[in-house]
Amino acid sequence: MTQQLITLVALVVLLAVAGVVVYRIAGAVRTGPYGAEVPVRCRDGHVFTTDWVPGVSFKAVRLGPTRFQYCPVGRHWTFVERLP
Repeated sequence: MTQQLITLVALVVLLAVAGVVVYRIAGAVRTGPYGAEVPVRCRDGHVFTTDWVPGVSFKAVRLGPTRFQYCPVGRHWTFVERLP
């Protein structure tokens, strides 16, 4: 039974990793290279650049196409969106 549990856990981890890889590749096709510095605009209209990795947030809380992060221009926390 222990061997079956180990095999099941390994399979779940493998599928999760494969899913993340596929998701990232699909995101790169839509948005460009990984970790690219992209221009964003905060709710107050300030424009700045930030790392925008599809499916991953290092400096922000992801909420769909919008992220909640610190605006270094206005020195406040706000929602930001990518500029076209």
